[in-house]
Amino acid sequence: MKRIILILFIATSLPVNFAYSQEKQSEATEKSGNIVAPSKEMQTLILAGQLAKYGYENNSATALIQAAELYLSVVKQEFQPVSHEQGKGEETTKDEFVSHDPEKILADAKILADGDPVTLAMIEKVEKENARTSRGAIGGPKYGEYRVNARSSDTFTIKFFANERATVVVSGDGDTDLDLYVFDENGNLIAKDDDYSDDCVVNWNPRWTGQFIIKVVNRGNVYNRYVIATN
Repeated sequence: MKRIILILFIATSLPVNFAYSQEKQSEATEKSGNIVAPSKEMQTLILAGQLAKYGYENNSATALIQAAELYLSVVKQEFQPVSHEQGKGEETTKDEFVSHDPEKILADAKILADGDPVTLAMIEKVEKENARTSRGAIGGPKYGEYRVNARSSDTFTIKFFANERATVVVSGDGDTDLDLYVFDENGNLIAKDDDYSDDCVVNWNPRWTGQFIIKVVNRGNVYNRYVIATN
């Protein structure tokens, strides 16, 4: 029951800030209230990131187990952008404690379990289920983990197809504010999520097939290790 209450609480606190294909199209969509929600898999990745950060910040083994289970439930391909340019911001140091790697998350959950047999049994169940299913890289979102330096930005070039919903999701380690911007091949800003968290999601419908520029901006004074996924 506690796990369900925790998931519902975090799910209701997720930021909702979706954008669309072109500026004029975005304005019309906002006026009509026709907001396109991200896919179920993208929502799962967002929730997993929220749970991971909650678990580490509050020393909750239960939240970490649920985060790992959600990460493992999503079929993912390796994230392979056309190009990637890492920001040149000032190098910073910090105590790194949030992970998005499900195996590392489960290992940390074991430490927090402190020998509790019930919690250890939950971890073992997730590990066995993952070993049994062993999901391959077929279908599902593209998924990668990167580090953006302080007061810097990472830029990705990604190809999307016309008239097919495009989604980009970013989830950081909780230490700084991350903003997400999407530009078309002509440099026009077409989608953004620039709230004050490091969980970002944008949706739009490309009017033509082409390459889009994805920019992840770190507004903080320390680096942020984040995951990025596209549909």
